[in-house]
Amino acid sequence: MRPISYESTRRGFTRSHHRGRFRLLKPLIIVLVAALVGLIGFFITRFDIQTVEVRGAQFVDPEYVRSEVFQEIKKYSPMFGGNLIFFKKKGIEESLKNSIAVESLSFDRKFPHTLVVVLHEYRPTAFWATSGFTQEPIEEAEGRLPSSADQLALNITHLYLVDEKGVVRQEWIPPTVEGEETTPAEIPLLDQPKILAEKSLRNLPVIFDISGTPISIGGTVLFDAYLADIQNYQNAFSSKNFSFQVKYFAFPSPKSPNELRVMTDKGFWLYLTKGTDWTQIAQNLETAFANQKISGKNISYIDLRIADRIFFK
Repeated sequence: MRPISYESTRRGFTRSHHRGRFRLLKPLIIVLVAALVGLIGFFITRFDIQTVEVRGAQFVDPEYVRSEVFQEIKKYSPMFGGNLIFFKKKGIEESLKNSIAVESLSFDRKFPHTLVVVLHEYRPTAFWATSGFTQEPIEEAEGRLPSSADQLALNITHLYLVDEKGVVRQEWIPPTVEGEETTPAEIPLLDQPKILAEKSLRNLPVIFDISGTPISIGGTVLFDAYLADIQNYQNAFSSKNFSFQVKYFAFPSPKSPNELRVMTDKGFWLYLTKGTDWTQIAQNLETAFANQKISGKNISYIDLRIADRIFFK
């Protein structure tokens, strides 16, 4: 009789034991897998994104954000795109950051069907207007305009929002106002901010770029010195003391980089030199208007580049 190996018997017993246990667990595994598939299907159908709620929008159009979110959702399958639990946060975030002036954003969920997008916007500081090519509206030799301000305004093709760091954040998109007889396309771009923008944006300075600097979203066009010049002008030439207001600022000038040029709503230019005492210059101009030495009518410019002299034509 062949002797029985204890070791081989133990291995056989172990294999038989595992097979028996697997047979017992197999129905349970099948049930668990089916339950998991059913649970995933439940989440896909039960928590699909049907509405997008936008919070924190002060300067950005919420409808535009909703449209961008739904466009991004459509790029993915229902499970990983349009589902409130599995949606692609990174894709939506990148899409919005590339198209609107937002520093960061976060997401929240309102079950069963609402995705909440919370915006943390950059603070707009100015509008930057450009035609995409160099324009020199002032002839240095004669100090006069070769073309009217209206003609210059018609040459503007793009208008951008610039933040407090001087970075271009987004292109200006005029809102559509239902029931208005005049459409945005009929209003010159330089006039649109004060007419069509939200109240919080209407008082932002409009800067006309004479140099035709190439523009790209995320690029820097407005430096601290420019912002300081605008602030100094607004402090010195208060609208309380003058009958004219700023229509737009024009700089930097390739021919005269040390000048600030201001187009007024009365149709004439102011020429100023940076780094001078504009407070005293403003007082001199106010006195000249009060004494009727300058009427402000039928003139094309007032030259204030020399502190104690006023030239006009």
